Amino acid sequence: MIIKTENRTDIEIIFSKIADKYGSVWLDSSLKVDNKGTKSFIARNPIGGVKLENNQITIQQFDKKIVSKSDENIFEYLEQYWQDNNYFSVGYFSYESTLPLLGLENQKKSIIPDIQFLIYDVVLIYDHITGELVSSNPNIDDFSDLLDSTDISTENILPNKNKFKTAYTKDEYLRKVEKVKYHIKEGDIYQANFTCGFEIESIQNPFNVYSKLRNLNPVPYSSFLNFGDFQILSSSMERMFKKENNMLSTCPIKGTIQRGASITEEKACLETLLNSEKDKAELLMIVDLERNDLGKVAQTGTVKVNELFKPEIYSSVIHLVSEIICQTDNNIKVSDIIKAMLPGGSITGAPKKRAVEILSKLEEIPRNVYTGCIGYVWGKQADFNIAIRTILHKENKYYLHAGGGIVADSDPENEYNEMLLKAKNLFRAIGIE
Repeated sequence: MIIKTENRTDIEIIFSKIADKYGSVWLDSSLKVDNKGTKSFIARNPIGGVKLENNQITIQQFDKKIVSKSDENIFEYLEQYWQDNNYFSVGYFSYESTLPLLGLENQKKSIIPDIQFLIYDVVLIYDHITGELVSSNPNIDDFSDLLDSTDISTENILPNKNKFKTAYTKDEYLRKVEKVKYHIKEGDIYQANFTCGFEIESIQNPFNVYSKLRNLNPVPYSSFLNFGDFQILSSSMERMFKKENNMLSTCPIKGTIQRGASITEEKACLETLLNSEKDKAELLMIVDLERNDLGKVAQTGTVKVNELFKPEIYSSVIHLVSEIICQTDNNIKVSDIIKAMLPGGSITGAPKKRAVEILSKLEEIPRNVYTGCIGYVWGKQADFNIAIRTILHKENKYYLHAGGGIVADSDPENEYNEMLLKAKNLFRAIGIE
């Protein structure tokens, strides 16, 4: 049933009316890139949920709550909803929650649940190609009160005078990059994605911050998720995986350059990126890793590199992107895909397990949701981003990270500057110029 035909700004108006309510979620394709980001989803009033926190599973269905003592069956509980076409599930896996999938112990405690999904029986779908806004279940009237607003309720972001805390000084960051390079020289790894965390005290409204972020940095896989005592604001351009029936794809990103100030400069930047042997080698390593991960769930002989070094242009940077695709058996579950692919190769390194072991010693604070994944499962469909360019808001504090892939010929100073470039719009959204 078609409710309304709207545009990008109007979708923001609709969601702004419920953004401050627990359980309000917006999977926001604020920029369509080729076949990516063609639909956005809005949901409210979850009918249940599943979360993992402190090794305990909490299952909430309607007004009943069940607590399990161990995390052994988290996927079993999730699959009960994921395999049912009547349920739309939205949530995330924190980076730390994915380490046991590699057989590694998680030694850093996240400040949010490790895994959390909310379950809905109706969702509002906006098609960016046709401009149609559609309810998944016209028999449930859950959105009519949102469709009569013409004014957006966000406020201007005020300059933030509070200093932010950083996990490392510049010198410490440079030394840690050198340690990664040492491990590469010793033959332990080929590359690793080292990151830096930041903490900012601010009373800025989280949806106002998100509204500014999505306009500063429109991307295909944005999201705003309100879990009550914390909110996730993601502005990711990287797809972890998409499952549609028995087709599966992943789109790793490696290689970053700042956009030019003019058409001539931009063309030069593009040429520089496309001719960068370092960036192409970095991406090629991850493509090989992701091919191997897809092979764990793919039908034999179907894994294929569809695109290898494709440039994608965003508001402040240009990235190199690849796409790897495959076919799966019809009985493959989303949980099978997650177990095969997480944590993502582009945000860990190669070989994946050894890179994560080294990073766990070098990185002193948890990544939380950053470089985990955010997305939805709906019957035979699933789509998850890698949670880069992502902010976590909790108790008047904003937590964010940025980083980059380190290889043998990485220059630590350049890596530091690239890390700050990636964080630039996140800081600006919070009011730090």
